[in-house]
Amino acid sequence: MDWNVLPTVSYSDYNNPNGVNSDRYPHCYVTVPIPDNQTEVEYIFKWTEPLMDPRIPEGMTCMGEAYKHVVFRKVPVVSVHQCGSSGNNVSVSGNSVELCGDVEASYGYTNFSWVCKDIAGYFDDSLSNSAVYTLDSTVTITRYQDVDFYFIGRNASCMSIDTMHVRFIQSDNTSYAACGLHYELTSESYNSNCSWIVDAKPNPDAQVIWTNTPHNHMVEGIDVSDYGIYTFKLIESINGAILVNDVVTVEFMKRPNARAGVDIDVCGLDFRLNATSSHSEDDNISGTWTAVSGGTATFTDRTDPHTTAHYSAYGPATFRWT
Repeated sequence: MDWNVLPTVSYSDYNNPNGVNSDRYPHCYVTVPIPDNQTEVEYIFKWTEPLMDPRIPEGMTCMGEAYKHVVFRKVPVVSVHQCGSSGNNVSVSGNSVELCGDVEASYGYTNFSWVCKDIAGYFDDSLSNSAVYTLDSTVTITRYQDVDFYFIGRNASCMSIDTMHVRFIQSDNTSYAACGLHYELTSESYNSNCSWIVDAKPNPDAQVIWTNTPHNHMVEGIDVSDYGIYTFKLIESINGAILVNDVVTVEFMKRPNARAGVDIDVCGLDFRLNATSSHSEDDNISGTWTAVSGGTATFTDRTDPHTTAHYSAYGPATFRWT
């Protein structure tokens, strides 16, 4: 520092910090300014203690001096947030999470790192303010697990920490199918703080009608207006933060409008059936022929809507295409 231009230093009594500013306290608090463009400043303080004795000749002094070297450092200011957004709570489906931390730019710190103590895994770069943490392959999560990640900024011995709260969700990623426009949502990750929300719909105008309001039951009935794929999330509110406990995807499909064909009269015991499916071949829909009354039928291919067959006896018979 420039010793020719001394900064303003304030002194306060150790036993009375709000007392009078004075440099005569032997035991005191010292407050110094640190410029915005510096992370630390060094000071040397001198304590002068004169001996006041009338026997000392006039014009002479008897004085003791002691020096104290002090380095004042700024405490880093760090913060964490959801990457691409705000907030320090995030839910992820899978085994990895992207972590984002910030250091106050004006301080110019470069010594920071990520730490995780709750669960086994590894960072792609723990010394970067943006890092990806991946769970170890040995980790097994039944439903979900909450994990804290610590972003630490250091300036020599001065340290600041902020915490990122992450919920890892182990969803089976199974898509469920509903025949028609009704479905019953359920999840093993349910608890009394949870509720269901719609996360995605096949089109913006599709409507979801809930059986219950609010939608916070373990089994929640829903009716939808349009066929297609919907995604629902089971969310939980913890201390004002919204975390996701489970993700359920349901495809609502039209019920097949199968037609077994017109009734026929057959000469003999060999015959052909002609069913019509309401679905196109691209839908990959198949059916099955079954004899439901009369004798026994032998089908060439009971899954072929136009199969041939042989019947065991003469007389009326009923066949069902499902």
